[in-house]
Amino acid sequence: PPFGGSSGNPLQKYPDVVTSGWHSGPLDTQGVMCDISDRPSLCSAAHWGRGEVVVGSSDHALYVIDANKGDRKRTLYNKQC
Repeated sequence: PPFGGSSGNPLQKYPDVVTSGWHSGPLDTQGVMCDISDRPSLCSAAHWGRGEVVVGSSDHALYVIDANKGDRKRTLYNKQC
């Protein structure tokens, strides 16, 4: 099942493939800054199987973040296209 993990527990919030940093919080309690835009971020979606988080920004771009490293991998739909 996509959620509930291998234990099948429906109360488990994340699938087994979610990295521990996203499961329990950052290793560094100060957090990690990923400079993606000078505009506010509006939404996000995760694809844990690929280890990616996509952040939508009010600058009309989508930023793909590596969920394990916290680094920006690529930018989609920016005004420069």
